[in-house]
Amino acid sequence: MINDAPRLNLEIAHIRAFEEGGKRYDSEWSTSERNSFANLILLCHPHHTEIDGTNSDQYSVELLERWKRERESDGVSAIGGLG
Repeated sequence: MINDAPRLNLEIAHIRAFEEGGKRYDSEWSTSERNSFANLILLCHPHHTEIDGTNSDQYSVELLERWKRERESDGVSAIGGLG
């Protein structure tokens, strides 16, 4: 809350980097796969900075996919048909 108004504090992050040389980049994934909903996770700014920063080796693809599953499990059916 800022001045009694809610503010969005989420950023869209790639689990596997979109560009070569990025964190957790996987050359076997196509451009469309790297930009797909399955490869995106919502994170607050501090966590986004952390997973792509100097400690990024502590945040594996498997860990980030687990976070995504856990956070989306309740609402994924509600957004399933969105494009």
